[in-house]
Amino acid sequence: LATLSGAKTIAGAANSVIQSFSLNIENPANFVGQNDSSGNPDAIVRAVPEIVVTMDATVKYDDNTAGYMNTMKAGTTTLDTLLCDQSTLANASTTFGVQGDNCVITSVAFNEANAMMVDVSTKFLASGGTAVFAMHT
Repeated sequence: LATLSGAKTIAGAANSVIQSFSLNIENPANFVGQNDSSGNPDAIVRAVPEIVVTMDATVKYDDNTAGYMNTMKAGTTTLDTLLCDQSTLANASTTFGVQGDNCVITSVAFNEANAMMVDVSTKFLASGGTAVFAMHT
């Protein structure tokens, strides 16, 4: 987390103080048909029904994140998530960075930590010409 000093936006809340986060990427593959006598598939169907990218983060509850519950209730789907050492992922110089321009909050809960923290879960969505997510490694 220390290398992500440039941008820490979680579910639209800029300058978030992050305790921890996990990024999950699921890209299911189905092997269909039989191509030869060795049992090799005729085709591999990927991302059906969808590629699923989710993030679970524990962030400080403050003015930036106080609106998470209202945002989840409203179903806003244009929330951005950006974690990197610069203000944009294109300029990132660390070994890791992630960006999603269209996220929706799927869960919000107060954390049981000693400090006032909130757990927020988001799902990354594709919208028009934008990608589901981008990653810098």
